[in-house]
This record gives sequence, C-alpha cells and structure tokens, in this order.
Amino acid sequence: MTPFLVLQGLVVVLAVAAWALDRLRAPFAHQQRILRAGLLAVPLVLLAASLWQPTGGWTPPTERVSVWASGVATPIITAPLAPFVAEAARQALPWWLIPAAASLLWALVDMVRLGLALRQTAPLRTHSTVQVRRSTSGTPYALWLPWRRVIVLDSQTLSNEDDRVHALRHELQHHRTSDPLWAWGWTALSVASALNPAGWWLARQVQRVDELACDAAIARTCSPVRYADTLVRAARRRTGPLPSAALAAHRTLVQRRVHMLLNPTPRRRITALPAMGLLVGLLAATAWAGTPTPSVDVEASSVIVDADLVRETAAAMPGSNWIIQGLTETSRVEAVRGELIARGMPQDLAAVPLVESGYRNLTPEANPVMNTAGLWQFIPQTATTYGLTIDGNVDERRDIDKSTDAALRLLADLHGEFNDWGLALAAYNMGSRAVRGAIAEHGTSDVIALVQAEALPSYAVDVMAAAGILRAEGLID
Repeated sequence: MTPFLVLQGLVVVLAVAAWALDRLRAPFAHQQRILRAGLLAVPLVLLAASLWQPTGGWTPPTERVSVWASGVATPIITAPLAPFVAEAARQALPWWLIPAAASLLWALVDMVRLGLALRQTAPLRTHSTVQVRRSTSGTPYALWLPWRRVIVLDSQTLSNEDDRVHALRHELQHHRTSDPLWAWGWTALSVASALNPAGWWLARQVQRVDELACDAAIARTCSPVRYADTLVRAARRRTGPLPSAALAAHRTLVQRRVHMLLNPTPRRRITALPAMGLLVGLLAATAWAGTPTPSVDVEASSVIVDADLVRETAAAMPGSNWIIQGLTETSRVEAVRGELIARGMPQDLAAVPLVESGYRNLTPEANPVMNTAGLWQFIPQTATTYGLTIDGNVDERRDIDKSTDAALRLLADLHGEFNDWGLALAAYNMGSRAVRGAIAEHGTSDVIALVQAEALPSYAVDVMAAAGILRAEGLID
C-alpha cells in the first residue's frame, strides 16, 4: 500500500475517533486534546512506517547491458539502463497526484483570499502578541500568523458593547487554547486527503469542537443568554465563507451553540491521556497494517532456484516502489497468469513483466536509448522477429494481448534452447549468444553461479525473487 493510501486510512481512523467522542458526549476540551494528539501522531506514524519498511531497497538493474540478435556477431545495443528506470518512474506517476495538485491549488487560492481579507482590515490595537483589527463587514474571527496572532472584528460588532466584549473574549479564548494555530494543521490534513470525504468531515468536526469548547469556557464567565444573542447577531452579519485557516464558525453551527448555552447538559467524563494513547495506538496499527511485509519466504520451483542470492533479493523487493506499484496492476497479472496456464508454462514467469516494466504499458520514450516498449519491454528487432508490427502508425509492443503472446513464445523457444528456465530468463534479457558465451567462458550452466561471477546480470535472479513476491501476494500459485 502506498503512503498516500496509508494516510487516507489514518484520516479515516481520526474521523471515526472524532465521531465516537461526539457520540460519547465527551467534554469538548477533552475532545480537542485527544484529536490534536492524533493529528500530531499522523506524520510521526507515517515517518516511522517509512523508516521501518525497506522502501527503495530494490530497483531494476542500472548497469550497462548488451543485447545480441541470433546469428549476429556484435551486440545490437550496448546501453545503460538508468534512463529507463528514471523515465519509467516518470511515466508511472501516481494517479492521486492530479487531485492532490488540485487540492493544493485550492489551498493556495484560499491563502490568497486570506491575504486579501487581511489587507481590507485596519489595525485597532496591539496587546503583547495579539493584534486587533477592524473590518468593514463580515463576522469576527481569529487567525494565527508566524509573526503575530490576529483578531478581526467587524464594525457592527465594535459598535455594540455586548457584542464587542463577548467577541473579544471569544477570540482571545481561541488564542489561549491555540485553536487558530491548530487550524493550519487541520487545513493541511484536508489538503492531503483531497479525495477522502472523511478528511473534509473531520476538518468540519474539529472546527465544531473548537467553537463549542470556546463557548463552554466563555459561558462560565458571562450571561449565557446575552452571549447567545451575540452569536445570533454575528451569524446574521456573515457575508460569505472565510478562508479555512481563519477560525470562524459556520452558520449551521450557531443553532447547536445556542442550544448548548441555553440548555446545558452534563458531559460524560473521559480521561484524556488513556484515550490519546488508544488513538495513537490505532493510528500506528493502521500504518503498520498498510506497510509491505519486509521479507518473503521464497520456495523453489521449476523457475525459482533455491539460493541465498534469490532470498536476499526477494527480501529487498517488498518495499520497492517499483514492485509496490506493479502489484497494483492485478488485472494485468491475472491476464498473463491465465495465458501461462493455458500454455502449460510455469506461472512464475508472470514475474517477467513485473521486473521489466512494473506491469506498466510503457512507451518507447521511457527508454529512448534501447527503444523498448510495452509490458514485456521488447526491442524492435525481437518484436518484429516474433510477428509484432512496428511502424509510424502502430506499435504492437504496446498491444498487451499480442505482446504477451510474442513474449511467451520467445520464452518457450529460449527454454527449448537451454532446457533451463533460469538461463532462458537470462537469454530473454541479454540474448542467447551472450548466455552461451558466459557458459563457455565459465564452464558452468548454473545461472546463479554465472550471476555471482558477474558473467550475467542479476536479471534472472530478480525475476525469481519477483515470482516469490507474486506467490506471497497470492497472485500466482
């Protein structure tokens, strides 16, 4: 599971906790403390999860490779694989980046609105680090800025003695409990969970709790009836939505606030510290459940060799973004698996596209040096040999059905040539001539020994390890 999806799970846990605290009628001040502990825990839990998992522990090989065609004395291509890795990662940008960028743009627009709103106010008085400013219209609100704490009061509020006193007390109470500062954190979480309804509901619920906690504190020091009148008059003067970080209540909340002031009911006592610990524990468990298993038990098969090198490679793969993103393409894995079963070939060969492309249907621009394309990363010469059409109008290497048929025929031919799936995989990557040369030079047909002697790249070992990953994920048998 990607960090983005883990974050959405954490947001859902926080939203459920906020809902449960509301249903339990916990004191509003306690709800604030518990939810703020959860907000602080979210980045810490994500950081701990990213440090715990071996993210990026494996990437496709970056050494120089040479590819031979049958019957040709010199390599067709000798090139580094590094451009392929970088460009393929660029082509495989996460789907959630678009809504996240839109949400970030919305947040930037929101901040511009906040700046414009402040520019339309005039300073009245500064006391310590709190500056009181006047606006010509709107409703009172509190705002935290890095250089000062701000209270904005509209002209009508200032002209009424009761409204002015109550509004000042209310906004100062927000600053005492750092509500405007925390509002920035909740706004950031809303942006990060742009597609998650739980994130938006949570931000609104936290704002409700902040307002109700503030009202409960103020009601202990003044007449609840006169204070409720001030809230109603302020709501009637509301001219439009304020920026998210400007802490002011929505009109829909006023009725509940007035009802609480005029009809107070006892709140259930909840010890905040154990509740904080429980919430942080739930967040940590959610993050842990969403992180990949750091090791894989690789079992030998007709393709997978029982070797320490294979197990070591498999142990580094689960945290690799290349592998994690490839495992999300379950429909493509299933399609390749079905073809393998129909042809009586080992299902472990479904790991070839996982290593080659991360099961992404890549364009030639992903690796312009070697000009490979598709799930199976065919070079043009091999593709045309196995019946794929490549011209100015069509590139059948990116036709998943046709390229899969060609790739499986190629693998079957290579297995017929070497009678060993490990050597067939190495030949798929380097060509038969390179594999026969390595065998002749080192006097062994053991693919693991040839990889350890650096006579062959680690490609065959990578595919074996990736097959172990697919087995562990239940995607192949």
